[in-house]
Amino acid sequence: MSHPTIKPGIIINMRNRLWRVDEYNGMEVVATPITGDSKDKRTFLADVENINEQRFEQIDAALPGDLSAQRLLLRAYQFDLIHGSAPFLSLHRSSVVPYNYQMVPLVLALEKPDCRMLIGDDVGLGKTIEAGLIISELIQRGKVKRVLFLTPANLKPQWKEALDYFFHIKATIIDSFTRKEFEKELPAGANPWQYFQFVIASLDYAKSPDIKQQISEQAWDLMLVDEVHLCACPHSNAKASKQQKRYELVRDLSSKVSNTLLLTATPHSGYSDSFASILEMINPEIVIRHKSGEISFDKTKARFNVIQRNRPKLEGWYKKQGKKSPFPKRDQKEVIIKPRPSGKLIQLLDAVERYGDFILTSARKDDSYKTKNIANWVAIHLQKRAISSPYAVLRSLKIKMKLKRAPWRIMCMIFFSTMNGYLKKWLHSG
Repeated sequence: MSHPTIKPGIIINMRNRLWRVDEYNGMEVVATPITGDSKDKRTFLADVENINEQRFEQIDAALPGDLSAQRLLLRAYQFDLIHGSAPFLSLHRSSVVPYNYQMVPLVLALEKPDCRMLIGDDVGLGKTIEAGLIISELIQRGKVKRVLFLTPANLKPQWKEALDYFFHIKATIIDSFTRKEFEKELPAGANPWQYFQFVIASLDYAKSPDIKQQISEQAWDLMLVDEVHLCACPHSNAKASKQQKRYELVRDLSSKVSNTLLLTATPHSGYSDSFASILEMINPEIVIRHKSGEISFDKTKARFNVIQRNRPKLEGWYKKQGKKSPFPKRDQKEVIIKPRPSGKLIQLLDAVERYGDFILTSARKDDSYKTKNIANWVAIHLQKRAISSPYAVLRSLKIKMKLKRAPWRIMCMIFFSTMNGYLKKWLHSG
Protein backbone atom coordinates (compact mmCIF):
# COMPACT_ATOMS: atom_id res chain seq x y z
CA MET A 1 0.00 0.00 0.00
CA SER A 2 1.44 3.34 -1.10
CA HIS A 3 1.62 6.32 1.27
CA PRO A 4 0.94 9.45 -0.82
CA THR A 5 2.18 11.75 1.98
CA ILE A 6 5.69 10.25 1.98
CA LYS A 7 7.97 12.16 -0.35
CA PRO A 8 11.74 12.61 -0.49
CA GLY A 9 12.86 15.58 1.54
CA ILE A 10 10.10 15.61 4.16
CA ILE A 11 10.65 14.99 7.89
CA ILE A 12 8.88 12.00 9.42
CA ASN A 13 8.46 10.67 12.95
CA MET A 14 9.22 6.97 13.16
CA ARG A 15 10.39 4.77 16.04
CA ASN A 16 10.42 7.82 18.32
CA ARG A 17 13.02 9.56 16.13
CA LEU A 18 12.93 12.23 13.45
CA TRP A 19 14.09 11.14 9.98
CA ARG A 20 14.63 12.83 6.63
CA VAL A 21 13.17 10.80 3.77
CA ASP A 22 15.81 10.23 1.07
CA GLU A 23 13.99 7.76 -1.19
CA TYR A 24 10.56 6.14 -1.44
CA ASN A 25 9.44 3.65 -4.10
CA GLY A 26 6.00 2.88 -2.72
CA MET A 27 7.18 -0.03 -0.56
CA GLU A 28 10.50 0.89 1.03
CA VAL A 29 11.50 4.10 2.76
CA VAL A 30 15.16 5.08 2.79
CA ALA A 31 15.68 7.62 5.57
CA THR A 32 18.44 9.29 7.59
CA PRO A 33 18.12 10.56 11.18
CA ILE A 34 18.11 14.35 11.13
CA THR A 35 20.99 14.28 13.63
CA GLY A 36 23.03 11.88 11.51
CA ASP A 37 24.78 11.73 8.15
CA SER A 38 24.83 9.50 5.08
CA LYS A 39 26.39 6.64 7.05
CA ASP A 40 23.22 6.38 9.16
CA LYS A 41 20.86 5.65 6.27
CA ARG A 42 18.32 2.92 6.98
CA THR A 43 15.73 1.16 4.85
CA PHE A 44 12.25 0.44 6.27
CA LEU A 45 9.09 -1.24 4.98
CA ALA A 46 6.47 1.49 4.81
CA ASP A 47 3.56 -0.87 5.49
CA VAL A 48 5.16 -2.20 8.68
CA GLU A 49 6.32 1.04 10.25
CA ASN A 50 4.15 3.63 11.98
CA ILE A 51 5.09 6.72 9.95
CA ASN A 52 3.82 10.23 10.63
CA GLU A 53 4.84 13.39 8.86
CA GLN A 54 6.44 15.92 11.18
CA ARG A 55 5.88 19.60 10.51
CA PHE A 56 7.72 22.27 12.43
CA GLU A 57 5.99 25.41 13.61
CA GLN A 58 6.04 28.14 10.96
CA ILE A 59 7.60 31.50 11.78
CA ASP A 60 4.99 34.24 12.03
CA ALA A 61 6.17 37.24 10.01
CA ALA A 62 3.78 39.50 11.89
CA LEU A 63 5.24 38.58 15.27
CA PRO A 64 7.59 41.36 16.49
CA GLY A 65 11.07 40.30 17.46
CA ASP A 66 12.71 40.58 20.86
CA LEU A 67 15.61 43.05 20.88
CA SER A 68 17.34 41.42 23.86
CA ALA A 69 17.07 37.98 22.22
CA GLN A 70 18.49 39.40 18.99
CA ARG A 71 21.47 40.83 20.86
CA LEU A 72 22.05 37.48 22.55
CA LEU A 73 21.94 35.78 19.15
CA LEU A 74 24.52 38.18 17.71
CA ARG A 75 26.72 37.69 20.78
CA ALA A 76 26.45 33.94 20.36
CA TYR A 77 27.55 34.22 16.73
CA GLN A 78 30.54 36.28 17.84
CA PHE A 79 31.63 33.60 20.31
CA ASP A 80 30.93 31.01 17.65
CA LEU A 81 33.40 32.69 15.31
CA ILE A 82 36.01 32.87 18.07
CA HIS A 83 35.74 29.15 18.85
CA GLY A 84 35.41 28.29 15.17
CA SER A 85 38.89 29.66 14.51
CA ALA A 86 40.40 27.52 17.29
CA PRO A 87 42.48 24.46 16.31
CA PHE A 88 40.26 22.16 18.38
CA LEU A 89 36.71 21.57 17.26
CA SER A 90 35.74 20.21 20.69
CA LEU A 91 36.02 23.73 22.15
CA HIS A 92 33.48 24.85 19.59
CA ARG A 93 30.96 22.22 20.63
CA SER A 94 31.48 22.03 24.40
CA SER A 95 30.36 24.14 27.35
CA VAL A 96 33.65 23.88 29.20
CA VAL A 97 36.61 26.24 29.47
CA PRO A 98 39.40 23.75 30.20
CA TYR A 99 42.60 24.50 32.06
CA ASN A 100 45.87 24.21 30.17
CA TYR A 101 46.78 20.86 31.69
CA GLN A 102 43.40 19.41 30.69
CA MET A 103 44.28 20.01 27.02
CA VAL A 104 47.38 17.79 27.23
CA PRO A 105 45.52 14.44 26.87
CA LEU A 106 43.65 15.87 23.87
CA VAL A 107 46.90 16.85 22.15
CA LEU A 108 48.41 13.41 22.81
CA ALA A 109 45.26 11.66 21.58
CA LEU A 110 45.57 13.40 18.20
CA GLU A 111 49.23 12.50 17.73
CA LYS A 112 48.42 8.93 16.66
CA PRO A 113 45.90 7.53 14.12
CA ASP A 114 44.10 5.71 16.94
CA CYS A 115 43.48 7.01 20.44
CA ARG A 116 44.47 4.35 22.97
CA MET A 117 45.10 6.05 26.29
CA LEU A 118 45.12 5.51 30.03
CA ILE A 119 44.32 8.73 31.94
CA GLY A 120 45.41 8.18 35.52
CA ASP A 121 45.16 11.72 36.93
CA ASP A 122 44.38 12.13 40.61
CA VAL A 123 40.87 12.72 41.90
CA GLY A 124 39.60 16.23 41.20
CA LEU A 125 41.83 17.02 38.22
CA GLY A 126 39.02 16.56 35.70
CA LYS A 127 39.38 13.17 34.01
CA THR A 128 35.76 13.40 32.82
CA ILE A 129 36.46 16.75 31.14
CA GLU A 130 39.67 15.44 29.57
CA ALA A 131 37.96 12.33 28.20
CA GLY A 132 34.95 14.33 27.02
CA LEU A 133 37.15 16.73 25.08
CA ILE A 134 38.86 13.82 23.34
CA ILE A 135 35.59 12.12 22.42
CA SER A 136 33.98 15.36 21.25
CA GLU A 137 37.03 16.20 19.13
CA LEU A 138 37.08 12.78 17.46
CA ILE A 139 33.35 13.01 16.77
CA GLN A 140 33.68 16.44 15.18
CA ARG A 141 36.58 15.26 13.04
CA GLY A 142 34.50 12.35 11.77
CA LYS A 143 36.81 9.71 13.30
CA VAL A 144 34.27 8.43 15.82
CA LYS A 145 30.58 7.75 15.38
CA ARG A 146 29.47 5.16 17.95
CA VAL A 147 30.76 5.23 21.52
CA LEU A 148 30.38 2.71 24.35
CA PHE A 149 30.77 3.95 27.94
CA LEU A 150 31.40 1.26 30.58
CA THR A 151 31.28 2.50 34.17
CA PRO A 152 30.46 1.27 37.67
CA ALA A 153 26.68 1.12 38.10
CA ASN A 154 26.51 4.11 40.47
CA LEU A 155 28.30 6.38 37.97
CA LYS A 156 25.93 5.84 35.02
CA PRO A 157 23.64 8.84 35.75
CA GLN A 158 26.66 11.04 36.48
CA TRP A 159 28.21 10.25 33.10
CA LYS A 160 24.92 10.76 31.27
CA GLU A 161 24.46 14.18 32.87
CA ALA A 162 28.08 15.28 32.29
CA LEU A 163 28.06 14.26 28.62
CA ASP A 164 24.82 16.11 28.00
CA TYR A 165 25.64 19.24 30.02
CA PHE A 166 29.27 19.79 29.02
CA PHE A 167 29.52 18.24 25.55
CA HIS A 168 25.93 18.06 24.25
CA ILE A 169 26.25 14.31 23.75
CA LYS A 170 22.92 12.54 24.27
CA ALA A 171 23.90 9.17 25.68
CA THR A 172 21.45 6.38 26.52
CA ILE A 173 21.72 4.14 29.57
CA ILE A 174 21.03 0.47 28.84
CA ASP A 175 20.44 -1.83 31.77
CA SER A 176 18.06 -4.63 32.72
CA PHE A 177 15.25 -2.11 33.39
CA THR A 178 15.54 0.32 30.47
CA ARG A 179 16.19 -2.48 27.99
CA LYS A 180 12.70 -3.85 28.47
CA GLU A 181 11.25 -0.47 27.53
CA PHE A 182 13.53 -0.15 24.51
CA GLU A 183 12.61 -3.59 23.21
CA LYS A 184 8.97 -2.57 23.05
CA GLU A 185 9.87 0.12 20.52
CA LEU A 186 12.29 -1.95 18.43
CA PRO A 187 11.39 -4.63 15.87
CA ALA A 188 11.30 -8.22 17.08
CA GLY A 189 14.78 -9.68 17.40
CA ALA A 190 16.52 -6.30 17.05
CA ASN A 191 19.63 -5.70 19.11
CA PRO A 192 19.14 -2.62 21.35
CA TRP A 193 22.90 -2.09 21.38
CA GLN A 194 22.80 -1.32 17.67
CA TYR A 195 20.09 1.30 17.80
CA PHE A 196 21.70 4.05 19.88
CA GLN A 197 24.78 6.02 18.92
CA PHE A 198 26.12 6.67 22.44
CA VAL A 199 25.50 3.96 25.04
CA ILE A 200 26.25 3.85 28.77
CA ALA A 201 26.25 0.50 30.58
CA SER A 202 27.58 -0.79 33.88
CA LEU A 203 30.61 -3.06 33.89
CA ASP A 204 28.86 -5.76 35.88
CA TYR A 205 25.84 -5.74 33.58
CA ALA A 206 28.01 -5.88 30.46
CA LYS A 207 30.18 -8.75 31.72
CA SER A 208 27.35 -11.31 31.73
CA PRO A 209 27.92 -13.73 28.82
CA ASP A 210 24.79 -12.95 26.79
CA ILE A 211 25.14 -9.16 27.14
CA LYS A 212 28.86 -9.32 26.41
CA GLN A 213 28.12 -11.24 23.22
CA GLN A 214 25.57 -8.67 22.05
CA ILE A 215 27.97 -5.79 22.78
CA SER A 216 30.82 -7.56 20.99
CA GLU A 217 28.71 -7.98 17.85
CA GLN A 218 28.53 -4.20 17.40
CA ALA A 219 31.05 -2.05 15.55
CA TRP A 220 32.08 0.48 18.20
CA ASP A 221 34.38 3.32 17.18
CA LEU A 222 35.44 4.18 20.73
CA MET A 223 35.15 2.55 24.14
CA LEU A 224 35.57 4.42 27.43
CA VAL A 225 36.03 2.52 30.68
CA ASP A 226 35.81 4.48 33.93
CA GLU A 227 37.42 3.19 37.14
CA VAL A 228 39.37 0.70 35.04
CA HIS A 229 41.37 -0.47 38.06
CA LEU A 230 38.27 -2.54 38.85
CA CYS A 231 38.90 -4.37 35.57
CA ALA A 232 42.57 -5.23 36.08
CA CYS A 233 43.53 -8.89 36.02
CA PRO A 234 43.42 -10.04 39.67
CA HIS A 235 46.77 -10.68 41.30
CA SER A 236 45.46 -13.91 42.85
CA ASN A 237 44.40 -17.03 40.95
CA ALA A 238 40.69 -16.47 41.63
CA LYS A 239 39.75 -16.77 37.97
CA ALA A 240 36.02 -16.96 38.71
CA SER A 241 35.96 -13.62 40.52
CA LYS A 242 33.91 -10.64 39.37
CA GLN A 243 37.07 -8.69 38.67
CA GLN A 244 38.37 -11.48 36.44
CA LYS A 245 35.19 -11.34 34.36
CA ARG A 246 35.41 -7.55 34.13
CA TYR A 247 39.00 -7.91 32.98
CA GLU A 248 38.03 -10.41 30.29
CA LEU A 249 35.24 -8.09 29.12
CA VAL A 250 37.46 -5.00 28.75
CA ARG A 251 40.38 -7.00 27.36
CA ASP A 252 38.27 -8.62 24.64
CA LEU A 253 36.48 -5.40 23.68
CA SER A 254 39.67 -3.30 23.64
CA SER A 255 41.20 -5.72 21.14
CA LYS A 256 38.29 -5.03 18.77
CA VAL A 257 37.73 -1.29 19.31
CA SER A 258 40.39 0.86 17.66
CA ASN A 259 39.94 3.82 20.05
CA THR A 260 40.04 2.98 23.78
CA LEU A 261 40.04 5.38 26.74
CA LEU A 262 40.71 4.03 30.23
CA LEU A 263 40.17 6.25 33.28
CA THR A 264 41.19 5.72 36.89
CA ALA A 265 42.68 7.70 39.76
CA THR A 266 44.45 4.59 41.09
CA PRO A 267 45.96 2.75 38.10
CA HIS A 268 48.60 0.88 40.13
CA SER A 269 47.25 -1.29 42.95
CA GLY A 270 50.73 -2.30 44.12
CA TYR A 271 50.90 -5.41 41.93
CA SER A 272 52.86 -5.04 38.71
CA ASP A 273 51.02 -7.88 36.98
CA SER A 274 47.64 -6.20 37.53
CA PHE A 275 48.95 -2.86 36.32
CA ALA A 276 50.51 -4.56 33.31
CA SER A 277 47.16 -6.11 32.38
CA ILE A 278 45.67 -2.61 32.10
CA LEU A 279 48.54 -1.27 29.97
CA GLU A 280 48.40 -4.28 27.65
CA MET A 281 44.82 -3.34 26.76
CA ILE A 282 46.00 -0.11 25.14
CA ASN A 283 49.51 -1.04 23.96
CA PRO A 284 51.10 -4.46 24.62
CA GLU A 285 54.52 -3.10 23.66
CA ILE A 286 54.65 -1.08 26.89
CA VAL A 287 54.88 -4.23 29.02
CA ILE A 288 58.07 -6.27 29.08
CA ARG A 289 57.67 -9.72 30.61
CA HIS A 290 61.02 -11.30 31.48
CA LYS A 291 61.72 -15.04 31.58
CA SER A 292 62.37 -14.73 35.29
CA GLY A 293 58.76 -13.69 35.78
CA GLU A 294 59.56 -10.07 36.50
CA ILE A 295 57.69 -7.31 34.72
CA SER A 296 59.09 -3.98 33.56
CA PHE A 297 57.66 -1.13 31.53
CA ASP A 298 58.97 0.77 28.50
CA LYS A 299 58.26 4.42 29.31
CA THR A 300 59.26 5.51 25.82
CA LYS A 301 56.55 3.32 24.28
CA ALA A 302 54.05 4.61 26.85
CA ARG A 303 54.60 8.25 25.94
CA PHE A 304 51.42 8.60 23.86
CA ASN A 305 49.39 6.00 25.79
CA VAL A 306 49.71 6.86 29.47
CA ILE A 307 49.22 10.15 31.27
CA GLN A 308 49.30 10.32 35.06
CA ARG A 309 49.57 13.52 37.09
CA ASN A 310 48.86 14.71 40.59
CA ARG A 311 48.20 18.13 42.03
CA PRO A 312 51.74 18.88 43.33
CA LYS A 313 53.22 18.08 39.90
CA LEU A 314 50.77 20.35 38.14
CA GLU A 315 51.37 23.16 40.63
CA GLY A 316 55.09 22.84 39.94
CA TRP A 317 54.39 22.87 36.20
CA TYR A 318 52.48 26.15 36.52
CA LYS A 319 55.19 27.61 38.73
CA LYS A 320 57.90 26.91 36.12
CA GLN A 321 55.83 28.80 33.56
CA GLY A 322 55.43 31.73 35.94
CA LYS A 323 51.66 31.23 36.04
CA LYS A 324 49.27 31.13 38.95
CA SER A 325 48.06 27.72 40.06
CA PRO A 326 44.42 27.08 39.11
CA PHE A 327 43.81 25.11 42.29
CA PRO A 328 42.31 26.91 45.29
CA LYS A 329 44.23 26.78 48.52
CA ARG A 330 42.69 24.50 51.08
CA ASP A 331 41.89 26.01 54.45
CA GLN A 332 42.56 23.19 56.93
CA LYS A 333 41.58 25.20 59.96
CA GLU A 334 38.94 23.39 62.00
CA VAL A 335 35.88 25.33 63.02
CA ILE A 336 34.14 23.68 65.95
CA ILE A 337 30.54 24.71 66.53
CA LYS A 338 29.17 23.72 69.91
CA PRO A 339 25.39 23.29 69.95
CA ARG A 340 23.39 24.70 72.83
CA PRO A 341 23.18 22.26 75.78
CA SER A 342 19.39 22.44 75.78
CA GLY A 343 18.99 22.72 71.99
CA LYS A 344 17.08 20.41 69.67
CA LEU A 345 20.23 18.91 68.13
CA ILE A 346 21.54 17.78 71.51
CA GLN A 347 18.13 16.27 72.30
CA LEU A 348 18.19 14.35 69.03
CA LEU A 349 21.75 13.06 69.54
CA ASP A 350 20.95 12.01 73.11
CA ALA A 351 17.80 10.19 71.95
CA VAL A 352 19.71 8.32 69.25
CA GLU A 353 22.45 7.41 71.72
CA ARG A 354 19.91 6.09 74.25
CA TYR A 355 18.23 4.09 71.51
CA GLY A 356 21.58 2.63 70.45
CA ASP A 357 22.29 1.57 74.04
CA PHE A 358 18.83 -0.02 74.17
CA ILE A 359 19.56 -2.03 71.01
CA LEU A 360 22.94 -3.22 72.26
CA THR A 361 21.54 -4.17 75.71
CA SER A 362 18.72 -6.15 74.10
CA ALA A 363 21.15 -7.93 71.75
CA ARG A 364 23.32 -9.13 74.67
CA LYS A 365 20.41 -11.29 75.84
CA ASP A 366 20.58 -13.22 72.55
CA ASP A 367 23.30 -15.85 72.15
CA SER A 368 23.34 -15.39 68.39
CA TYR A 369 26.51 -13.75 67.08
CA LYS A 370 24.56 -12.55 64.03
CA THR A 371 22.05 -10.66 66.19
CA LYS A 372 24.82 -8.92 68.15
CA ASN A 373 26.61 -8.00 64.93
CA ILE A 374 23.44 -6.49 63.45
CA ALA A 375 22.76 -4.57 66.65
CA ASN A 376 26.24 -3.02 66.59
CA TRP A 377 25.79 -2.02 62.96
CA VAL A 378 22.36 -0.46 63.56
CA ALA A 379 23.56 1.58 66.55
CA ILE A 380 26.55 2.97 64.64
CA HIS A 381 24.50 3.54 61.51
CA LEU A 382 21.84 5.62 63.25
CA GLN A 383 24.44 7.72 65.06
CA LYS A 384 26.17 8.51 61.76
CA ARG A 385 22.84 9.44 60.23
CA ALA A 386 22.01 11.69 63.17
CA ILE A 387 25.33 13.50 62.79
CA SER A 388 24.51 13.98 59.09
CA SER A 389 21.05 15.50 59.58
CA PRO A 390 17.72 14.88 61.35
CA TYR A 391 16.15 14.15 57.98
CA ALA A 392 18.68 11.35 57.44
CA VAL A 393 17.57 9.67 60.68
CA LEU A 394 13.94 10.01 59.64
CA ARG A 395 14.66 8.41 56.26
CA SER A 396 16.61 5.54 57.82
CA LEU A 397 13.87 4.70 60.28
CA LYS A 398 11.16 4.77 57.62
CA ILE A 399 13.16 2.42 55.40
CA LYS A 400 14.09 0.02 58.19
CA MET A 401 10.48 -0.22 59.35
CA LYS A 402 9.57 -1.67 55.95
CA LEU A 403 11.92 -4.62 56.49
CA LYS A 404 9.47 -7.10 57.95
CA ARG A 405 12.08 -9.66 58.97
CA ALA A 406 14.51 -7.28 60.57
CA PRO A 407 15.09 -8.47 64.19
CA TRP A 408 15.04 -4.92 65.52
CA ARG A 409 11.90 -3.75 63.66
CA ILE A 410 9.80 -3.53 66.83
CA MET A 411 12.45 -1.43 68.54
CA CYS A 412 12.51 0.86 65.50
CA MET A 413 8.76 1.29 65.75
CA ILE A 414 9.00 2.26 69.42
CA PHE A 415 11.73 4.77 68.74
CA PHE A 416 10.03 6.11 65.62
CA SER A 417 6.72 6.63 67.39
CA THR A 418 8.40 8.78 70.03
CA MET A 419 10.66 10.70 67.67
CA ASN A 420 8.49 11.11 64.56
CA GLY A 421 6.59 14.15 65.80
CA TYR A 422 9.73 15.81 67.09
CA LEU A 423 11.62 15.25 63.84
CA LYS A 424 8.81 16.68 61.76
CA LYS A 425 8.74 19.81 63.88
CA TRP A 426 12.51 20.08 63.47
CA LEU A 427 12.29 19.84 59.67
CA HIS A 428 9.46 22.35 59.38
CA SER A 429 11.23 24.80 61.66
CA GLY A 430 14.30 24.75 59.37
